[in-house]
Amino acid sequence: MRTALFVTFQNDALFPATGQATVKLLRRLGVELGFPTTQSCCGQMHYNTGYRTETAKLVRHFVEVFGAYDRIIVPSASCGGLPSEAYAAAAESVGDDDLLAEVGAITPRVYEVTRFLTDILDVEGMGAYFPHRVTHHPTCVPRSSASGPTGCYGRYWASTSSSYPRRRSAAASAAPSRSRTAPSSVP
Repeated sequence: MRTALFVTFQNDALFPATGQATVKLLRRLGVELGFPTTQSCCGQMHYNTGYRTETAKLVRHFVEVFGAYDRIIVPSASCGGLPSEAYAAAAESVGDDDLLAEVGAITPRVYEVTRFLTDILDVEGMGAYFPHRVTHHPTCVPRSSASGPTGCYGRYWASTSSSYPRRRSAAASAAPSRSRTAPSSVP
């Protein structure tokens, strides 16, 4: 199977060690990776701020760059989740039925790296040992995914989606909501 790494713009620009570690890990597990050099941003910032036309252009580019691959591995939960969560809506917003069909074909092949490791490769350990107590933070994107927490969440922490509190943090609760803030009070 042809497998590509979509390193993401944020990892490429801000956290290059993440991409390097992902390549090292996947190669150690025997995964042969392609790395399309024309890859760019997933469109997360554009989509979340309402720029649907610009998002659709990035979706088209993603499909062109990764369309020939059987699996696309993404070392970022938010960038890995965007194709299944928003690419169809972006294609629909510009009335591009061909792009919509291509999105439907490519999104099942996009995997966030931990989901790929646990659900596809069935990795249960790497022989590592860390003798200290750690805190696991189940981030928002995997917790809110349609299928809920899987893979390492259930396997290593015996967690279920009901065990994750869905409360606002104290800081978020104290902060004013944008919907209740009058425009005149915003600097």
